[in-house]
Amino acid sequence: MIAVHEHIADVCRRFAKLAGVYLAIAPDLFTRQGDASVQVDAAAQRTGRVESARFAGDFDIDQTVKWAGEHGGDPKRVGITG
Repeated sequence: MIAVHEHIADVCRRFAKLAGVYLAIAPDLFTRQGDASVQVDAAAQRTGRVESARFAGDFDIDQTVKWAGEHGGDPKRVGITG
């Protein structure tokens, strides 16, 4: 298992507790940039925001949606938070 930033994991856990409502997934979209806790915090401090295109390519999100569809999720009903 790849570890994600603790805040992301916490949000995912809270969605997952709503059993039967959400299939909650926390993909490590920052892995290509190194340690997420360092990269996200540094980028946020430098720019005041994190540019999602820089960290997460369409491929990563597409693969996550595909995985969800194969594991009980509905790939036509997707929400992303961050």
